[in-house]
Amino acid sequence: MGNLGQEQPQGLIDDNGVVLKKVDDPLGLTDFFCIPAPVQPIELTGRLMPVNPFSIYSKLADELDLTTKRIRIITNHMRVKGWYPGDAGDIANMLAAEDAEFVPIGNADIWAANGGLSGAVAFWPVEKFIAVLRELYGAREQTKQAIYEITGISDIVRGASQASETATAQNIKTQWGSLRIQKMQRMMERCARDIFVMMAEIIPAKFSHETLQQMTGVQILPTQQDLTPVQPPPPPPQGAQLPPQAQQQYQAAVQAAQQAEQQRQAKLAKLQSIQQLLTQRLAMMYRIDVESDSTVKADLTRQKAETAEFMQAAGAYWAAVGPLIQQGEMSKEVAIEIFAANARLFNLGKSVEDVLEKMVTDAKAKADQPPPASAEQQKAQADAKAREADQAAKAADAKIKQDAAAQDMQFKRESHEMTMAEKRLDLQAKRQAARIDQNQVLLANAIVPPPDPEQIDGQAVLREMAAQRDQFGQLLAALIHELSKPKQIVRDAQGRAVTAVPMQIPQQTPGAPANGYNQ
Repeated sequence: MGNLGQEQPQGLIDDNGVVLKKVDDPLGLTDFFCIPAPVQPIELTGRLMPVNPFSIYSKLADELDLTTKRIRIITNHMRVKGWYPGDAGDIANMLAAEDAEFVPIGNADIWAANGGLSGAVAFWPVEKFIAVLRELYGAREQTKQAIYEITGISDIVRGASQASETATAQNIKTQWGSLRIQKMQRMMERCARDIFVMMAEIIPAKFSHETLQQMTGVQILPTQQDLTPVQPPPPPPQGAQLPPQAQQQYQAAVQAAQQAEQQRQAKLAKLQSIQQLLTQRLAMMYRIDVESDSTVKADLTRQKAETAEFMQAAGAYWAAVGPLIQQGEMSKEVAIEIFAANARLFNLGKSVEDVLEKMVTDAKAKADQPPPASAEQQKAQADAKAREADQAAKAADAKIKQDAAAQDMQFKRESHEMTMAEKRLDLQAKRQAARIDQNQVLLANAIVPPPDPEQIDGQAVLREMAAQRDQFGQLLAALIHELSKPKQIVRDAQGRAVTAVPMQIPQQTPGAPANGYNQ
């Protein structure tokens, strides 16, 4: 046949070895054959021709059939019959009588002298038939026992038993009968496993992803919606000041869009991994097997007894080990490891074994972690955190009050300086008005007034006042802006408010289009 791993032509061959037909290998299976090995309870060396189990005891079956036919024939001939003299009318009347019916007889003295009724009537010898029939029944039972021994079907498996047999004898019959049945079970398991292996090879090689998706109802190919990226909401225009509520709504919308995009990308990665897995030869990476727990076993009574024994032993074990674990004399992971090692001796099934393995793994993981703090330590840690949070809140409040006081002091200082500047300007204006009046009097008397050393530049004064007014306005606007910023309340582990910190507002993107948040 050549290399079985490559696609070679398959042939149909008869019992004599003559090739009837050759076709290309359409499947390309690892083991070449497109069917599993036949389930044969009776195997012949060098050939796969199935053997009917009936052929092994066919002669005994024929013998059993012949014996049964003879029993039926003899039974049909076993009838109560006989003969009597032809002129004995009284005997004829007696033979025709019904049950519990008596008929009169004439010449009773003559009948008594000749030996009575027993001497006048002769019966058919059925006792000979009874002896033969007894021997036939015995021979049939022996033939049946021989067939039972060949087939391996015990009394318990057939549902026939005797009340005189002990429970031990019945258990022995059940165990030996189960051995024959388990052999057939293993053959069926092997056949089912081989079929699953061939299915695992044919599906990724011959089925398209669209076909598998339609057959299973499981999504394998991404939809158009899965391929379309999730667009975040447009940002507000540059320089626009959003209200706190609108700002929170914008941030929530951005976070929701980011989460949706992450979920979409994760889904695409999952679908891609599924497609890659379906295009690979699974039989090269996985070993498919059919567990014997999925088959029906005959010895259910023994399984129940083993389960009851396991539960009783488990209860006694944990009752003895529990106090040692609480006292710290034995670690929990060691106790679970010992319990799992002993539990594996029982046939508890795959699901229970998985749970035990998970218990061992969890116990080892907890052993690597630091021990949890006691209730007093947890309370002390919580109190320390509460004190730290309280101190942080007080420090934040003090800083806020200090900043407010400094800003208030600066505001008062600048206000005082502006007031003093106004008073100085007013005083200078009054002096200049007095000098103007004095100069007019001197000019009226033809006296040249002296030059004014304190002549006021009005434009410079106005510019200085305008600059001070602008500086004061900017300071007041900055103070109002800091006080009106949205703040986030920070809480401790117990839910108590600790402090309030300003919320960070994202920077505006230059040239971004306007949206509905600045309306």
